[in-house]
Amino acid sequence: MPKPILKDHGQLLAVNCPECKKQSGYKLMQKTFAAPFIFKLLLAKDTHLWNIECMSCSHAVKVPKEEADNIPEVQKMSEKLAEGEITQEEFHQVFSQFSFLIELLNQAHSWDCPKCAERVDWKLQVCWNCTTPNPDIKAATKKVEMPQFVAPA
Repeated sequence: MPKPILKDHGQLLAVNCPECKKQSGYKLMQKTFAAPFIFKLLLAKDTHLWNIECMSCSHAVKVPKEEADNIPEVQKMSEKLAEGEITQEEFHQVFSQFSFLIELLNQAHSWDCPKCAERVDWKLQVCWNCTTPNPDIKAATKKVEMPQFVAPA
């Protein structure tokens, strides 16, 4: 397999990294394989792979091929968030369309059920397996707090 060419497209957003547990920037990385045409044709391999990577520890989340074309929209919305042109809620509405951002949130903010030890999606208030309430939800609010994204510097 040919050696990939890496291209850093800059910081996309900042969020709590599930690996290093720091509030860290995530940069958009593109790996391109300089494969001959016959290689692409015979193996039907995509020669462009996209990831978002933690700038502290390199934890990566793969960007699906079908969502890669929409990355400029995420970058534009991230810039608008940084400039205060949109709210966190508006940014969350946009990011909910992208499975790679949802995956990052699930990795960073999902919780372990204290009763059955199942891993539970960050936005669920009760365990999907045994209906035990999320211990991180304040009893007074009974509301799941939306994770906060930090706009890129």
